Amino acid sequence: MNVLKESHDSATHVAERILGTIQWRSDVMGICKCPGEDHHRESPAKCVVYLDGDASIVCAHQSCHPLRQQARSQLRDALGIGEPDLSESLSKARRSERQKRELRRRLMETRANAALSRILKLREWRYADISAASPIPPPGLPNEPCAFTAEDVINHRYLIVHSDVLSSDQVGSILNWLRTDVGLRLRAVVASGEGELHGWFDTPAAPALEELEIILPQLGCDPGLFRPYPLPDAERAREEQRYLYYNDSPDMAGAAKLPSSVLPLPEIYYYGATITYWRPNDQGGWQKINETSLDTELLLQGYGNQPDEFQLVSPLKQAKRDIQLKNDIVYAGRLAGYRQGFHEVLEQRILVTDSPKIIEPNPGDWPILRALLDGLLKSEALDQVPYLLGWLKVAYGTLRAGKFAPGQALCIAGPRNSGKSLIQNLITVMLGGRCAKPYQFMTGQTSFNSELFGAEHLIVEDEAASTDIRARRNFGSFIKTITVNETQNCHGKNKQALTLKPFWRLSITVNEEPENLMVLPPIDESVGDKIMLLKAFNRPMPMATTTSAGREAFWSTMLAELPAFLDYLHSWEIPADLKNDRFGVETYHHPDLLGALSELQPEVKLLSHIDHVLSWDKPEWKGTADALERTLTADAPGSQNEIRKLLYYPAACGTYLGRLSKQLPNRVSFTRSNGKTYWIIKSAITAAAGQGASDQVEQQVGV
Repeated sequence: MNVLKESHDSATHVAERILGTIQWRSDVMGICKCPGEDHHRESPAKCVVYLDGDASIVCAHQSCHPLRQQARSQLRDALGIGEPDLSESLSKARRSERQKRELRRRLMETRANAALSRILKLREWRYADISAASPIPPPGLPNEPCAFTAEDVINHRYLIVHSDVLSSDQVGSILNWLRTDVGLRLRAVVASGEGELHGWFDTPAAPALEELEIILPQLGCDPGLFRPYPLPDAERAREEQRYLYYNDSPDMAGAAKLPSSVLPLPEIYYYGATITYWRPNDQGGWQKINETSLDTELLLQGYGNQPDEFQLVSPLKQAKRDIQLKNDIVYAGRLAGYRQGFHEVLEQRILVTDSPKIIEPNPGDWPILRALLDGLLKSEALDQVPYLLGWLKVAYGTLRAGKFAPGQALCIAGPRNSGKSLIQNLITVMLGGRCAKPYQFMTGQTSFNSELFGAEHLIVEDEAASTDIRARRNFGSFIKTITVNETQNCHGKNKQALTLKPFWRLSITVNEEPENLMVLPPIDESVGDKIMLLKAFNRPMPMATTTSAGREAFWSTMLAELPAFLDYLHSWEIPADLKNDRFGVETYHHPDLLGALSELQPEVKLLSHIDHVLSWDKPEWKGTADALERTLTADAPGSQNEIRKLLYYPAACGTYLGRLSKQLPNRVSFTRSNGKTYWIIKSAITAAAGQGASDQVEQQVGV
């Protein structure tokens, strides 16, 4: 004998003897006439009877409550709930079945409650979106008839979803989830003057309806799905009640899915490179967890660890598999310029675990910062402050807007203790508070650079200057890459490289001595427009900094002034003569720094070696670049190693001669014959004499 079947038959028969005819929607839920219908002050309403749990009778009206309670007591007594008068085997079977249903209900409630934030985020549906999605223009008011009536709700043809605790936008998200994910046919969305939304849906089949009655209250919706609400009419038009969405099409909707099967997955991501998972923590960030912690997390979010009926695996294992397949990511960590959360970058799924701390502008005064900048960068002859302001305006504005824009490398060179590094520290704060040091990677000392991708501000300061032209050239190549390229190659140790789109700004501070300037790359045509050269002056600080307390007060004052400074920067316009289409602000090279760097250029060093090695018994030397290189390395025994380092790649000599022909055409020129390039190098005396004669001719022509 099937005890459960017999018990179910008995229970339904008992309920019908007490309540009359019942339209059963499931094994334990049905629709019946309310026992207290005669006491309803409004239109009649059907009520719902539940046989699971402690047995209950639910109605939208309150006036019938005493009679419903009386009928419920009779039902409970007849079913023997709470009474030990059933056989032991029947009691155990019923208790076991009841416990399973109650556990399933609790787990579903927990899952629904946890899924609310994801539904609100993933299924956003605002007023304008709802109106635009309406398949039929809503009826006007007050004369056009409407296909839906309150009687339809009472008779359970339609159900109504609304909330007294959610905002209208949040209710819109719930309605959107019900129509797009669950597959309910949305018939109408009604907006009231107070901003409330009511969504009318075709009533689904019993299994889906049963789950909706469990899930929707956990999403913040009213549990009375069949409570009739007034529709817009002539009287309520004065209350600004109107349709946003309307669909009276007779087309049959497809079968709705079980709502529990389409609740969004928890916001947990799977990082296959390390076989780990990432979940939000309580501080607004992200935490890396292993599979054991994941199991605990999923249990707490309502995923049971026992298979449901007719299922091969438990909901917990199914959720874990879905996370691995649907929430997989190729990168997890900070990413310069990105707010925390899930992103798709270059068709790659990534998780950004932390956001830059962007300071919001706020009107006010910033006298200390103004004095610092003026003292550092302004002289009687030149004012470099507008160039720095322009550079900062573009960098801060694009970062705050979450956009990418190219920006020059900012180099500040000057005396020791002039405040260069102080400016770098302030730039770090203005650009999100995160910095990294890229010099080793940029000079080829390491091939790993993943730590750079978590910082918006890349800084080079107090680095050991390299006189090796190869390291300087490598540095220059990466300056071009960092300042201009939107995509960058990210390579971590023991990890597969991938391409990302970080927001980077590079700043460099060096002392002004020639040996310190050697950290900078040669300023040639390829890199010259991509590096800003500002000269710093050693002036007294605007506040006392001789003690640690004084320095701390100075720093605190500048931090307090940053919102006002950024507000000024936001409204300040870059002067027309300083605007640049590519970088926003023109590149500037202070003449003193440019002159000092020119003397360090490899082509200038090559010319110095030429003057030292060649005897100049003739007014000029003529030959190929290869012939010149052989002459220099053969006839300069004390400088051979230095020359070989200078000419470290095969075409170096010809490349440097080409630059000299542009910079000093009176000394270096070339001709071509039989497919070869022959260089003509004049002695300094010959070149000067030729230049003098040329000047005399020009003067005579001018006369």
